[in-house]
Amino acid sequence: MALDRGRQDGKRPSAAGPDSLELIDGYQLASLLRCSTRHVHRLARSRRMPSPLRLGTALRWRRIDIDQWINQGCPAGPTASERGDGCG
Repeated sequence: MALDRGRQDGKRPSAAGPDSLELIDGYQLASLLRCSTRHVHRLARSRRMPSPLRLGTALRWRRIDIDQWINQGCPAGPTASERGDGCG
């Protein structure tokens, strides 16, 4: 007797949908933003864009976070003083 472990096509069901799980790397993000990978990493390091996920040493961004950030006009994140880790 086999246990029903999900859909017949072998894919796991997701309440959030497949698009919310898509991860993109720095090269894909740079292409999407039409900038260099170096600039992508500068934006991430300065917290002026959604934070990446760390998979070992690799950085990946959730596509849905990036799409929302772009749709909001690419707002900068909080400044160092607003985060409480600055000198000001």
